Amino acid sequence: MRRDHLWLLLAAAGLVALIWFQMALLGDTFWCLAAGDRFWATHTLPTQDPFTFTAAARPWILHMPLFQIGGAWTMRHLGPVALLWAGTLVYAGAQLVVWLSFARTTLARILTYPLVLFAVQVQAADICVRGQVLGDLAFAVLLVLLFRAGRGARVPLVAPVLLGVLWANSHPSFLLGLVFPVAVGTARLLDPPPEPADTERGASWLAHVRMSALFAIGTLLNPYSFALLVDVVKLAGNATTANVDLFRSPPFHDPWWAALLVVTVVLVGARALAGGRRVRSELAILVALFAATCQSRRYGALLTAYEIALAGRLLGDPMAESFVRRFRLLAPAAVGGGIAAVACLVLALHDTKRPFRDVPVAAAQAVEDQDLPGHVIDLYHWGGYLDWAWQGRRKIAYDGRNQLFDDGTFDDMSRLASVAPGWPSVLEMYEADVVLWESGAPLDRALAGLPGWREVHRDPLAVVYRRIP
Repeated sequence: MRRDHLWLLLAAAGLVALIWFQMALLGDTFWCLAAGDRFWATHTLPTQDPFTFTAAARPWILHMPLFQIGGAWTMRHLGPVALLWAGTLVYAGAQLVVWLSFARTTLARILTYPLVLFAVQVQAADICVRGQVLGDLAFAVLLVLLFRAGRGARVPLVAPVLLGVLWANSHPSFLLGLVFPVAVGTARLLDPPPEPADTERGASWLAHVRMSALFAIGTLLNPYSFALLVDVVKLAGNATTANVDLFRSPPFHDPWWAALLVVTVVLVGARALAGGRRVRSELAILVALFAATCQSRRYGALLTAYEIALAGRLLGDPMAESFVRRFRLLAPAAVGGGIAAVACLVLALHDTKRPFRDVPVAAAQAVEDQDLPGHVIDLYHWGGYLDWAWQGRRKIAYDGRNQLFDDGTFDDMSRLASVAPGWPSVLEMYEADVVLWESGAPLDRALAGLPGWREVHRDPLAVVYRRIP
């Protein structure tokens, strides 16, 4: 086997190891598993929320049935470690598709490898087993299709249709597949047309619109057809979505996010200096993705994917290769990448996975063991686990499906979390009997001094209070 192939295998193993180290089971994982469990128990998709007492009468459309049903089967039959591995391999697949598709030469792959590892680290806090990993993989494939269309290569008509089917059944981010091709095609109208084909820009734009239309046809092949699209659009515009941590501005005081700002500026400069016919459109897309990331850190994954693609193409240019070889940068970069890959492998090998480390296992079991009443006020990011642990036997206030709680429930629970003035009235309004919350949080300290409530369980992670009858 050639040395470059050995290096590539080591690099890919290091990438998988880093993702495995970061992969977790969080709240969104568990309510998705609970929805999948409901399907396997009834062999029908739920139409109303069976897990909460605040949204029980509201219609519920599963936004990622493929992930929910498949994830629940994996958890049931193979266990949580297998589910973590599944999430790791899918997310690694998303990174590998972009990296290997756009960095086509050994030199480009070696030089862009640090950027691939960096992309994972930027998203470290959000990497968990959920439909988003499938959405990131689908976006990676979409990028490949768009760059093929941009350079005039033939894209099979069935490709965007199949991508639409899989993406729409996996994660609500499939809306990107509807708008991003048109946005890219529009951006390419900024580029000067080649001589003498003055009509190529219009033809390229139409090719992107056609791709979006074919993708849209695929998205309708889901259990809810057009109703899913309508519900996901409502979710995107829902006021509660903007309050979810993932959709807030990134913490640029964090070193990794600050580094992303630097990387973006450097890449903008490098792309501008490289020139070429598509420089305007590619810079416009890069700047637009960065602006979107500044509004919501969720788009950071899209930005880093595009940056990997752009860097891979730039470093595959003969002029870049000549520059690297002239200054003998390839060997140090290869050694550095190999060391980074080995470090990731060592990190992963020394990581003892505890799939339930971030959820209140003991507190949930204490509520069951003490047979406490069924209306439980819970922490937002623990609601999904309580859905899964109790399977609807006890009803909670809310969880990660924020579109079901836009009638004021989300705001009321936020008021409790911050112990805003008048917060005890929220407990009375919801006729809550039990509060399961984070140990040491403001609400924990406030309930400790509130007459009529008694602590019945405490562990390092969570505390449970019960209303005194």
